[in-house]
Amino acid sequence: MTIDGRPGGTGSTRDMTVENTTTAGSAVRFINDARNNTLQYSQIRGANTGATSGVVLFSTTTGTIYGNSNNLIDNCDVRETAAALFPVNAITSNGTTTVQNQGNTISNNSIFNFFNSGTTSSAGILLNAGSV
Repeated sequence: MTIDGRPGGTGSTRDMTVENTTTAGSAVRFINDARNNTLQYSQIRGANTGATSGVVLFSTTTGTIYGNSNNLIDNCDVRETAAALFPVNAITSNGTTTVQNQGNTISNNSIFNFFNSGTTSSAGILLNAGSV
């Protein structure tokens, strides 16, 4: 599946916005063997506060073969919500140790305005166990 935020699918404008304004959950989540998907030219906004979550989350799988693999996030802004609520992590991959997330590409993106003032660290891109 391809989600392209450009009007008419041409040009370089990041015109579509995907936003989750709650502090729980992600704006975009890949889960249970999500493979070969493309998200491009979009504004992706979130305010998640979970240490293992992200505005974009490559999650775990119940599958036995693929993991959430070979997905592309390209030419997107990954950032805080429009109401200036800041996420802990911008992009997170959790994976499953027996079926890892692999081959995902994060390219040509602007990743900014993520911050956690608590005891947990923040990351632009966080790769946890089960991520290659």
